[in-house]
Amino acid sequence: MSICHALLEFIPSMFLGVPEEGTMLSVMPGHHMLLQGREKEKIRLVALGGFGSILVTIALYPFS
Repeated sequence: MSICHALLEFIPSMFLGVPEEGTMLSVMPGHHMLLQGREKEKIRLVALGGFGSILVTIALYPFS
């Protein structure tokens, strides 16, 4: 549930332009891409990064 929340909080921040205090610096490149008309690419990058972090978490779980 926390992973889903962490991924989904970026989408409104990038489209609506109202980032939370903790995500402001990571969302700024998304605003630049929005102004260039590259919305699909930025959502794809967020999804890819989230999926990669889930894979790393699962891979490192046996070591915790």
